[in-house]
Amino acid sequence: MTQQRVLLREARATPDAVEAAEHRTRRAALAATGQAGVVLATKAGAWAADR
Repeated sequence: MTQQRVLLREARATPDAVEAAEHRTRRAALAATGQAGVVLATKAGAWAADR
């Protein structure tokens, strides 16, 4: 598989992974504190595929 295809596949998967992480974090915060807080979600390594 070419590097461009790998990067494109990763780029398409990243928003879904970030959204899933955000939902899990919000649910955990709500369970722990009873309040939905502010969540900053990022996908580590999303940009590292070209290294």
